[in-house]
Amino acid sequence: MSILATLLLVGFGANAIQAQGKPNQGLQNQKVCKSDPKGCIVVMPHDPVSVGTLLDLTGPASTGGIIDTDAVLLALEEEGAIAGHALQRVSRSDGCDGSENSVAIAGAKDLAAANVLGIIGTTCSGAAKQAVTHVTGDLGITMFSPSNTNPSLTEADSHLPFYARAFNDNTQAIADANYAHDHLNVTKVAIVRDSTSLYSMGLAEAFEADVSSLGITVITIVDEDCSANNCNDPQTHASTVNTILAAGTPDLIFSPYNGAPDGVGLILAVRGHSELDQTRMMGGDSLDDNALASGGQDFTGAGTKAEGFLASGPPANPASFVNKYQQRFGTAPSAFSGIAYDEAKILIKAATSVMTKQGDMKGNSILLFPRTALYQALLATSGYEGVMGTYDCSDPNSNLGDCLSRVQITINEVQNGSFVQVFP
Repeated sequence: MSILATLLLVGFGANAIQAQGKPNQGLQNQKVCKSDPKGCIVVMPHDPVSVGTLLDLTGPASTGGIIDTDAVLLALEEEGAIAGHALQRVSRSDGCDGSENSVAIAGAKDLAAANVLGIIGTTCSGAAKQAVTHVTGDLGITMFSPSNTNPSLTEADSHLPFYARAFNDNTQAIADANYAHDHLNVTKVAIVRDSTSLYSMGLAEAFEADVSSLGITVITIVDEDCSANNCNDPQTHASTVNTILAAGTPDLIFSPYNGAPDGVGLILAVRGHSELDQTRMMGGDSLDDNALASGGQDFTGAGTKAEGFLASGPPANPASFVNKYQQRFGTAPSAFSGIAYDEAKILIKAATSVMTKQGDMKGNSILLFPRTALYQALLATSGYEGVMGTYDCSDPNSNLGDCLSRVQITINEVQNGSFVQVFP
């Protein structure tokens, strides 16, 4: 059982964690803290430096979220400590929940109470918007996401405060559209999207614009509600399939759901209609999950009916990272684990660069991390060589805070029960 699995047994209630050593509020009057608009994270003598994770441990994207949470642990174990204070991970679930009473909000409140240095999260874009808007933005807690991709989160007029991530869906949608046009020879496409998901709507809208610019006809767009309905159930998609058939027979169905269970439901529904036997199916990075084909922890996969399904995603984790992750946790990393690992290390590097170390009367160290300065240091990251590539959080050719914007998006296909990269 992984350390995360042990943590999950403890529960996620507000009382499940207490702040490590109540920080002396008088220390906020120190010059370095007083001059920062959001004050400092204060780590008292003998207390660990806590790094939070707010990834999906309980919802539709939990297969990858749990794995990515352990990738953060791996990074912290390698770093060991900051100025003699041990690093520890504190984990909560975002539930892949973008609702107003979001699991992500409760998780963010827990992490704020735990005096975390920053948060690696969220898994899902809608959850990020809720957590930052209601909790972390006002408090000045830096959030750094490995897998949020909705463009609006880092656009100039809607940039979430104290927030950064890897890349956005504009990059992904172009790759998906080009592959459909250049390699699948698609001329007609149907789009199915979850109207309650910020991620699903954003990627679907970007894909629609990109395929249209390539001369591909969008014959229908079908909105579903996967928050109110069980999209893992093929019956939920019956009317969707009927709508598609009424519009004609598309060469491709594009369906950017939040997680593998929802994708499985549509695959099974579509493959139950012989008229769509020759229609290809494609999703975004959230469906780049082998559980979609082989079955996951809490749902049944699509099995052989998933053969040929396509999903875009970040580049494959390098073999050196895969090997050490498997040695530590006994399982393979997810598509986003390498990014989560890199981001944890970037957060530690940024924090160390702005840290002030003081001593108490007994000569024990107290660490002060000014919150705004920490976030600014993270945004100033440039030329950082991580396992997944070069990070530049202020790349003038992308949104501020899109730190891996020049990433090469891959296209992956289910072959014999698992995803295999087919492009590039």
